[in-house]
Amino acid sequence: MSATSKVPLKDGMEGFVSDWASDQRAFKGVPWGKAMMWIFLLSDTFIFSIFLISYMTARWSTVEPWPNTSEVFALLLMG
Repeated sequence: MSATSKVPLKDGMEGFVSDWASDQRAFKGVPWGKAMMWIFLLSDTFIFSIFLISYMTARWSTVEPWPNTSEVFALLLMG
């Protein structure tokens, strides 16, 4: 039998409380710092993926071509 066998919940508030408390049993031994680091990493991944997707959408949705980067950032070095 697998470790994640489904146990039928009780009806009403008792079932809600037992389901809510099951998370506490699953994550009881996890240190707070480790959990917060994983939450930070996940939120950071979501934020940067949103930035990249919005940049990609802005680039593809424009009718006019974007400026040539070699002209915009034309720097004369050593000359």
